[in-house]
Amino acid sequence: MENLFERLNAVYWGCMLSMGLFGVTLMQTHTYFSKNEDGIRRKAFVASIVLLEVISMALQMEVGYHYLVRNFGQDSAIGTWARTFIAEMFTSCFICFLSQMFCARNVFILTKGLYGRKLRTVLTGTIVLLSVTSLCNHIDMSWKRNCRAQSSATGFMSDVIATGTMCFVLSSFMSDFKPTNRLASCLISYSIHRWVIISVFLTFHFVLYTVRPASWLWVPFHLNISRLHVISLLALLNSRDRMHTPVILSSMKFGDVPGNNPAQRVDMERHFEVTRPVLSAFELTTNGLIEEV
Repeated sequence: MENLFERLNAVYWGCMLSMGLFGVTLMQTHTYFSKNEDGIRRKAFVASIVLLEVISMALQMEVGYHYLVRNFGQDSAIGTWARTFIAEMFTSCFICFLSQMFCARNVFILTKGLYGRKLRTVLTGTIVLLSVTSLCNHIDMSWKRNCRAQSSATGFMSDVIATGTMCFVLSSFMSDFKPTNRLASCLISYSIHRWVIISVFLTFHFVLYTVRPASWLWVPFHLNISRLHVISLLALLNSRDRMHTPVILSSMKFGDVPGNNPAQRVDMERHFEVTRPVLSAFELTTNGLIEEV
């Protein structure tokens, strides 16, 4: 009986937190489609991943209704997984997979020209392999404990490699040009914060599922991992304009002006605005992903 109440509490609080994060997703989605002018492929990708989030949210609400309303107090129903719960797990893991592919593509583009072709392929291939392994373990219909544990572990390792590579490559772009340093620092900060937040949820999910799988204490973390992936992806796409901070250069002095008296010195006050500081090997383009110059 104690496990049944723990399961109900886990489902309730997991759905409540998920609804709050889903509201953030909707706000980020509205901001993206109202202010960004990306190409049709980028918009289709964002629309598809948000559509999967809507489906996942609907399935979660059905799961909450199934356990907390329709079958409340029925031990046999609460002690088993509903079909909608299994469908929600499939949807959530596919959302996480798409987000990890987004990161893998960024790593592949960022490392172009910096490493040898073999190392570049190995890094990107490892991220993709771990992401696919995590997806396959989620889809294991036997739902063995070790499969779900391996799924969390491989997903965690995929994020570690992607984040570590991004931070290392971005740090190599640091120079004496302050806008470049500002942009690189901002992207490094984003990568680290994204990894920390998602890793905390993955760690709790892994530990609680391994130690106490019957209590469902891992459910609130599972229900919200995909939300964090989508929110972090949309946050990056929506923050591109703020990353391109204008740089004002004033009071520039010019020397001898051709066609004038060489003895005459001309002081000219000019303001130059750099609206899109570009790193030496890549830029954050209006297409959304990090692209090579």
